[in-house]
Amino acid sequence: MMRNLVFNLKRGAALSVLALLFVDPLEIDVLPLFSDKRLTIQDFRSQENFWTAQQAEVRVNAGALGRTPERAVVPLVFNLQGFLLTAREFNQRRFAQTRWFYTDLATFYRITREHTATPAYAKVLTEHRGDALYVYDPYATPQQTLEEEACAWEEAMQAEGRQRGAIDFSRLEEERIGFEAGDILIRPNIPIWNIFGSTSTPPKSIGGGWGHATGISRPSAPGNDLLSSLASAWVIEAWGGEVERCCQIRETRACVPGKSSACYKNPIENDNYWCKKRKGSRFRLRMNAPKTQRDAIAAFLRQQDEEDDRYSPFAKKRFPCTPTMSGTGCHQKRLPACATAEWANSDRWYCSLLVWQAYFYVTGVDIDVNGGAYVFPNDIIKSPVFNNTIDDQERRVRF
Repeated sequence: MMRNLVFNLKRGAALSVLALLFVDPLEIDVLPLFSDKRLTIQDFRSQENFWTAQQAEVRVNAGALGRTPERAVVPLVFNLQGFLLTAREFNQRRFAQTRWFYTDLATFYRITREHTATPAYAKVLTEHRGDALYVYDPYATPQQTLEEEACAWEEAMQAEGRQRGAIDFSRLEEERIGFEAGDILIRPNIPIWNIFGSTSTPPKSIGGGWGHATGISRPSAPGNDLLSSLASAWVIEAWGGEVERCCQIRETRACVPGKSSACYKNPIENDNYWCKKRKGSRFRLRMNAPKTQRDAIAAFLRQQDEEDDRYSPFAKKRFPCTPTMSGTGCHQKRLPACATAEWANSDRWYCSLLVWQAYFYVTGVDIDVNGGAYVFPNDIIKSPVFNNTIDDQERRVRF
């Protein structure tokens, strides 16, 4: 049943699954459509499980929401008229000002009857207070079924003369690798062997952990071995585990072997997160961009390391607007934040969002491969921006 539920395309369409990987997702009519009628905020207000971000975060912290795929967090984005946005509308970014609420997976399915609103599509966003936080993102587009994603990857590999397992993004470097300002140091939130598929299974079998993303803020020293390069590079990260608030957004060395920082409430060794024990499941991503842009990415990351900034799984992607955009209040004397030079700044981040926002702010490039309200670490790893080429094998390196 699942293989027939996602794409709103006729079976006889000539468009192959492979082609779907390379077309603009905004040109595809994809589910979720949610229902035959436009849903409004009133359709959800009558439900018990309808929360603001603050209310939802209380439930997440208490372990009552997001700890299992069945209880995944679901974002609800409404326009100013109170209509629930579809995935297509959200990713067209026509609504600079929106109203965000949250529900759980069961409530979302009961109201929308969206076919993909099942635990199989809930993904681990991050580690939160020592456990996984599951999110179902109805705004990711296109949302392929598990079978369709597997077939698409097989066809893509065959088309390029490769076999499954000879992974394009996986130039494996075991001895020496450098880190430059603006690079991304990242680990998938799904098993590495299924990086181009969909799963809700935490990657505990690959070195432990739930996935993480950081941006290189200061480069590594030249000519060092791998461990020394990690120890000399600096990263900016948003960390949502058992971390003191002052350390939730922080600049630190990428690897401090054997050290457990005073930042942590429990005696765990998160300061060696990127060290040897995660060998083979770490990635360094590097955009083919001018050094000025990559330095600007690092500068944006450092700018977010401020006293009041903290980790939040309910932080939102930020987009610019113009003073002439209708419905934003930009004609009023005071411009909204989206119409100022500070449109990308925030005081709430989760790890992969911080990296995504830095890239989008500086380059205008969306490195979230499938859009949506949330950006997962594996969404960034899968971005074609980091595909290696014959002439450039440094864009996506596994080590």
